[in-house]
Amino acid sequence: MELHYLAGAIVSRVLSMNRLVYFAVPVLVLFSLLAACTCGQGGKTPTPAPTATAAPSPVATQTPTPGLIPSPTVAPTPTPTSTPIPAPTPTAIPTPTATPAPTAAPTPTPTSTPTPTPKPTPAPAAGGRIAFDSNRDGNYEIYVMNADGTGQTRLTDNYPTPDWCPAWSPDGTRIAFVRDEDFGPERRGNLEIYVVNADGTGQTRLTSNYANDGAPAWSPDGTKIAFESNRDGNWEIYVMNADGTGQTRLTNNSAGDWSPAWSPDGTRMAFVSSRDGNLEIYVMNADGTGQTRLTSNPVLDEYPAWSRL
Repeated sequence: MELHYLAGAIVSRVLSMNRLVYFAVPVLVLFSLLAACTCGQGGKTPTPAPTATAAPSPVATQTPTPGLIPSPTVAPTPTPTSTPIPAPTPTAIPTPTATPAPTAAPTPTPTSTPTPTPKPTPAPAAGGRIAFDSNRDGNYEIYVMNADGTGQTRLTDNYPTPDWCPAWSPDGTRIAFVRDEDFGPERRGNLEIYVVNADGTGQTRLTSNYANDGAPAWSPDGTKIAFESNRDGNWEIYVMNADGTGQTRLTNNSAGDWSPAWSPDGTRMAFVSSRDGNLEIYVMNADGTGQTRLTSNPVLDEYPAWSRL
């Protein structure tokens, strides 16, 4: 009984102290079991009647509200913080550096080969120079002199072969002339046309045949030479380039044609012809067309010469 009262006191004390209900229930059950066991053992001995005692005023006890077992606090699931993905920094595309165009290596200026200075010629006096042929030294040769007669100089020296009929080129740098290649006792005759520089150098043969070629005449532009020749059986007028190429016959008749002379513009030639029975002056185009008689009389007309423009 004492244990029972003790258990009750403990429970009341515990409850009065407002302890948590989950401590009171198990303790009450434990002590109730202990009290029951004790009462069973004392059945054999009569229990004295309890002395009537004033029952203690019951202490109002607060019926414990069954405690709710607290739900375990759910740990808040951390809201995933969205880690901002840094925007990729645009990689600056390097501006291509313009590759400088290779500097062209300067082309070396070719060194001009100095032109050999030609042999100096006697300085002409006012009025130009005059070419002529002379046998003053025992053989016909080509000479030049100033317009006043000074500076007479021999250009050819081909003894015993004679040189005749000099003709200046329009620019005054060359002279055409005639050489008798077969001069000798037989006198068969083989006149050929040559050209020489104004100082006597560079003598060059332009015609080569067993007939006679003579009376060279330069065209005004210096590119052609007209001449007379009997290579085709009688004397006719021919023309060739200044270097001797392109020899072409311009007249063709049974009589003789001689002494060509260029017009100042180079488009026509005057010449002498016996085609009408005696020597007369004719004119034709530079290509041989349009042959026209200019003089008509019973005597001889020859050696035409054009005036300059």
